[in-house]
Amino acid sequence: MLAFSSPTPDAAPVWLVSARNWPQLKSTIGAAAAAFAERCGFEPKAGRMQCLPGEAGALAGVLFGVDEQTAPARDPFGPAKLATSLPEGVYRFANPPEDADLAALGFLLGLYRYDRFRADKSPKPGLVAGMAGSITAALFLRRFVEKAKSWAHFDVYAWNPKPRAHAPAGGEIQAARGLFELLSERYPRR
Repeated sequence: MLAFSSPTPDAAPVWLVSARNWPQLKSTIGAAAAAFAERCGFEPKAGRMQCLPGEAGALAGVLFGVDEQTAPARDPFGPAKLATSLPEGVYRFANPPEDADLAALGFLLGLYRYDRFRADKSPKPGLVAGMAGSITAALFLRRFVEKAKSWAHFDVYAWNPKPRAHAPAGGEIQAARGLFELLSERYPRR
């Protein structure tokens, strides 16, 4: 199953770079990293990627070129290319994408491989995307649910990422049960 990574302080930053913000990002990443990127031929053009070295050969971060917000042929799913270009590890957007929800969805779609007949067990990068799952669900509803007089969507987060005193790691249904109780009280059976 495709999913976003849990937040971690070790997530490598991915800076989304355009011609407009490149001068400012050079100062953010530091003179040495900026000089390294330029020596490697990095240009702030859509789809270009440059890994930045850190201490003892570790990955300090990644530069990834994106289109300007006003570009006529701007690709909001451009960060999907990161899913197949980045080495294994956990990443986070260091500067928020123009369309954070579409960028996160693009990343997940970029990871997808049909594996019904042959499982793809190759290492994959992960993305820390906050509540992008909720955003993705809202985009789905906006796009595919026709206008109706009344309907409701309940986005119930029912997952324990680690064991706790009241529940083991994994799925839990407490939020759904609470929602059922609330609706049962408000709308009793006749």
